[in-house]
Amino acid sequence: MTDGDAIGGRAGSGSILAMLKAKLQREPKLWLLEAQLHSYFARVPFAITGNLLNAAILIWLFHGTVATRWLSAWALLLVGLSAIRLAVHMNRFRLCGSRGPRWLARYTLLEGIWFGASWASAVALIMPHASPLQVAILSMVAAGMMSGGTFTFATLPSAARLYVGVLAAGAFVGFSSLEAAFAVPAVLLLTSYAFILNRSITASCGDFAERVEHERELADTAKTVRILLNVRTAVRKSTTAAAG
Repeated sequence: MTDGDAIGGRAGSGSILAMLKAKLQREPKLWLLEAQLHSYFARVPFAITGNLLNAAILIWLFHGTVATRWLSAWALLLVGLSAIRLAVHMNRFRLCGSRGPRWLARYTLLEGIWFGASWASAVALIMPHASPLQVAILSMVAAGMMSGGTFTFATLPSAARLYVGVLAAGAFVGFSSLEAAFAVPAVLLLTSYAFILNRSITASCGDFAERVEHERELADTAKTVRILLNVRTAVRKSTTAAAG
């Protein structure tokens, strides 16, 4: 093997490394967004089931508290939103390929608003007509939906915050309609709970991003090593052939 061959091999390896680096720098972390969306869509079936079950419980408990017509319209709205959510879930790979992951990420923001607003409207409109026991049950349902939404959108912080914020606003309106003796502590507890959920969203998303980035770095390192080994093998073969 001549000095020229060795220099040429090193130059080839260096150019390949430079190309890989340039490719990674051009990618605006779409791989992280794709991982976030993959984690989110894995939770969607559970979210749909939870939404419909909680809606059925709410209708059963409060069918005599507010107008049946209003509850029926709300239930139909929730079923319609769940059907749209399921359709997007089933076609997520095609949509990601045709429209891109950023489109899906923007769509999840709408989901956060839609479902947050649907539950916020239920809490805000039922709460003024509820008995003390029903208020306690409705508060537990609202807290459970806030926690469930945080889990569902755990890897998409913007959508998670929109969902929690809209639902918390509806709960605030509902609690404000109660007597001051109940309203003040309820609003304080709601504010504290929303703050805790917001902090957990930040921490959860940060941990997820670090883990995915670490896995990505390991995969890139392994890929680079394989490429360099292939280049080295090719250089050796060409050198042996030239010498022969």
